[in-house]
Amino acid sequence: MGSATARPSAPHPIPARKPDLVRVAETRPDQALLYRLTGDMNLVHIDPDLAQSVGFRVPILQGSCTYGFVCRDVLAGVCKYDNSLMKTFGARFTSVVYPGEHIETQMWMDGDIVSFRSRALERDVVVLDHGKCTLARR
Repeated sequence: MGSATARPSAPHPIPARKPDLVRVAETRPDQALLYRLTGDMNLVHIDPDLAQSVGFRVPILQGSCTYGFVCRDVLAGVCKYDNSLMKTFGARFTSVVYPGEHIETQMWMDGDIVSFRSRALERDVVVLDHGKCTLARR
């Protein structure tokens, strides 16, 4: 009797055309410190020595904070802040954001699907990829 292993789902494809909408969010240099108020106490977000010991040049922004910035940009740009229009939201993390960087989110609208990708502008590095937001039918 074998054990079942779950295979990861295929990444959501990003359209090859130019994005329909682009938004840029600015993170603060002290963003990771502020985000600790949510209860995230991982020291890689505040301790420069620890961050360097695990391969980062400085402390990194929490992934959930990055995710929140991107979700807010999709919510603002596509849903005009009406959260009842957003049914699902997901993406794959591909790199870190350093506090103080700008996060550019590119969005493609196809019916009730919003595809998105985000990058740290200062380093031209994709930080979230294969994003998919499903909208409620209007």
